[in-house]
Amino acid sequence: MPIATAVNGYSLLNNGPLTTTFSAPSACITDNVVLAPASLTYPIAIAYYASCDYTQPASCRPSGRPYEALVSKLGHDDPQLNEEVVYYSPGLICPAGWTTAGMATKDASSSLTMSGALDVTSYLPTATGRFFADPAPAVLVDALDAGETAVLCCPSSFTALNGACYSILPTAQYTPTFGCLPFYVSQVESVKMGTYTIEGQAVTGGLIEITASGSQPVSSMTTEFSASEASSYVGVVFQGAMMLVHQASDVTATGAATGAGATGTGSGAAATGTGAATTTTTKSSAARSSVRDYSDKTLGVAAAGCIALVLGSLFVL
Repeated sequence: MPIATAVNGYSLLNNGPLTTTFSAPSACITDNVVLAPASLTYPIAIAYYASCDYTQPASCRPSGRPYEALVSKLGHDDPQLNEEVVYYSPGLICPAGWTTAGMATKDASSSLTMSGALDVTSYLPTATGRFFADPAPAVLVDALDAGETAVLCCPSSFTALNGACYSILPTAQYTPTFGCLPFYVSQVESVKMGTYTIEGQAVTGGLIEITASGSQPVSSMTTEFSASEASSYVGVVFQGAMMLVHQASDVTATGAATGAGATGTGSGAAATGTGAATTTTTKSSAARSSVRDYSDKTLGVAAAGCIALVLGSLFVL
């Protein structure tokens, strides 16, 4: 597991080991529906939730007492929950029906090799002075210690997008009739200008941060769609990605999670593969950088005030 427990105000939480195949009820990957503008080629922002009160059942995730204790301490309405990057370590095997969507490895010389959904460099803003938020995968990658590998898992039928996993529902299968837009009543974010190194790439601009803490009042706006309005939206099922971290010695001890890359198949696929596209960069531990993310890592209500960023996408203003 990474030695770092915080990266520039972003907390990293090891939720315990995941060395055997976890199986969740099949409904876990279909129940959480959100609405995205139909004009987008992929759901970079959420317009509405299909329900105001969806909470993912505990059975949908491996039991993790550290995170459960944190939620119990802070409460679901504390926006600081969105500052937590939750991972499993040693984490060796993606859940049953999930697949490896991204991989990153830091070797003994701190050379970083990234592939798939753990390589966010193509999403980074290139213009100076832009406001941006960065996804949880980059936080975890930047916190890796030498000799560690990070794996991002998504359901096998889903697409990975910067810390989240999504699947667009066919219009013949789902027609929106109702939308709920939850939001924090008070401002919970601020912007911090500076130059940040994200996965080896320097970005100069305004980093969007969550600064409010403690239980914050949450309200919601609801709407019912006419037939013509419904056609402006598509239903999207989404899941928070599951992130794993392991060392070579963990693999040797169990005989699982061998190989490298960004692909994996099958039910309960081990974190393996031979991804074709990789990015390699060399950075010292001193260059580890501060990044933030507002992805809905646990699918709880804590992300209500960050609706535009809830999929964990890199959001540039």
